Amino acid sequence: FFWQKVMGYYPLHFVVLSFFTPMFVQVERWFKTPWTTTAFRAFLSFSMLQAWFPKEAEIWNQPTWFLSALTFSNLTMPA
Repeated sequence: FFWQKVMGYYPLHFVVLSFFTPMFVQVERWFKTPWTTTAFRAFLSFSMLQAWFPKEAEIWNQPTWFLSALTFSNLTMPA
C-alpha cells in the first residue's frame, strides 16, 4: 500500500528533478559548495529525505519538501 502511494508521485518527481539537477549543481558551483555537500543534497532530493534534515530541507527544490514529508507520513501512518 505504501509503495502504491509513493509511486503515484515519485516518477514525476524523479523526471522533473533529473531535468533540473544540472541547474541546481551549477548554482552550487557558483557558490563554491563542496562536491560532497552537493552530492549529499542530491541524494536527499532524489530519495525524498530532505524533510528529515531541517538544514537541508529547502535547499534545492522547496515544493518537494512536501513530498518528503508526505512520504514520511505515509510510511509512519499507512492507513
